[in-house]
Amino acid sequence: MNKVALYFRLSVEEQSGREESESIISQRNYVTSFFKAQSDLKDFPYEEYIDDGFSGSNTKRPGFERMMNDVKANLVKTIIVKDLSRFMRDYIAMGDYLENIFPFMGVRFIAINDNYDSSKEKGNGTELDIQFKNLLYDFYAKDASQKVRSVQNALKAKGKFMAWQPPFGYIKDPNDKHKIIVDDEVAHIVREAFELSLKGMSTRKIAQLFNEKNYITPYRRKKQTSRMDYSYKTTTTENHKEPIWMHGTVIKILGNENYTGTYCYNMVQKSIASGGKSIPVPRKDWGRVFNNHEAIISRKMFDQVRDQNQAKAFKNVDYSQLKEIRYPLEGFIVCEECGHILARESTTRHQKNGIKKFNYMSCRTCKAKKLEIKRMKLELIEETVWNLLKEKVQSEGSNEEEPQWKSTKLDRIALLESEKEEAFHQYKTGKLPREDFIAKKCSIDVDIEMIENEVEEQEYEKLKVTDSLTREIVERYIDKVIVSHGGGIEVVLKV
Repeated sequence: MNKVALYFRLSVEEQSGREESESIISQRNYVTSFFKAQSDLKDFPYEEYIDDGFSGSNTKRPGFERMMNDVKANLVKTIIVKDLSRFMRDYIAMGDYLENIFPFMGVRFIAINDNYDSSKEKGNGTELDIQFKNLLYDFYAKDASQKVRSVQNALKAKGKFMAWQPPFGYIKDPNDKHKIIVDDEVAHIVREAFELSLKGMSTRKIAQLFNEKNYITPYRRKKQTSRMDYSYKTTTTENHKEPIWMHGTVIKILGNENYTGTYCYNMVQKSIASGGKSIPVPRKDWGRVFNNHEAIISRKMFDQVRDQNQAKAFKNVDYSQLKEIRYPLEGFIVCEECGHILARESTTRHQKNGIKKFNYMSCRTCKAKKLEIKRMKLELIEETVWNLLKEKVQSEGSNEEEPQWKSTKLDRIALLESEKEEAFHQYKTGKLPREDFIAKKCSIDVDIEMIENEVEEQEYEKLKVTDSLTREIVERYIDKVIVSHGGGIEVVLKV
């Protein structure tokens, strides 16, 4: 039986500046109530797809992408949203989904507040009022970001807590949603982390100790206090049901200045135009309101822990390089036990012909759980993968073409997109009949798809005949490489 998709979205700009009725929780209650009241739908199974803190101006959203994958797999035949803007704010893309994609795939689309139900539409398209709403939403998205941010910054400067969730150790005041109070259930965990760090215990050992004591994790506490299901953001397996304490979690706590009673804000820059991507702001440029809420630890203790950890930090390390791909299989090797990506550890040994470096892969999550694990040589994993792919890759390899071909095709796509947008405006102003607009739009879409297919094919043909594993080969053929604690290696290829 096909299922019904209930889609909820809250943009990064709306997370803290809107009334409760705009929250994810409220959307869930509203949409679910509507779904259960529909006699022709209520007996179908349903699944929630959530994008918390993502812009509607593009489709780069995990919940949206997961839902559309289910649509393509023929698992979803009905989508319900609170209103059109929750689904998308790009009016051209929205029109394409409502007029072409969903009708072609046999998907029923319902936007409750807009009184829109595709099953009641005539023909292959949408009524004019819906299209004008899409245009309005698009203009709103482009203009709202700066205005909302200005209002939020003014409230933050007054000490109003505007984030979706307070740091672990605090909860929102039930009488004032812009004020945070100490969470007595878990504040002692925060204090203990600082005390242990001050005594010289490493963050990894603190995490292991907290796991041994079975302390509630920030993930579980957030689920309890927000009533939100964050499982879609976590990696789980049969043997690993929930996130545990990791040294990264402890590091995050020890570096959070909010625990001193100082409200820190604008620590990252987010833009609605970039789909909610975060850009770190230098610490000196953060906004601060001192003595804004009850402190969990003293300023003196925070400064001591910070200075102590800075003294122990690696010197002369270019952390920007950590974002670069350092070896072909980076991010593809996962643990069979818990499903998490394995980390690379490097050691050096003095040999007769000099110093030699060895790279090993191990699971930090299982290590934090104190499971018996066996480190695996990265060289052995790469050799296993290459032996599996070598014949296939070398038989498909070809010479690389001139680099100009790609930019030329991308320029052509951009030109076609501009022509489509211009045709839409001519249609809206009555200069182009609806039938002519639809025909022109379909023709342009076909041209764009053909060019995109050519780009993809030529990208594959760029792959040179090679005698070693490269990142290009991994991204083309490999889905993941599963490594067991006993040293087993399973290579999962892309379908």
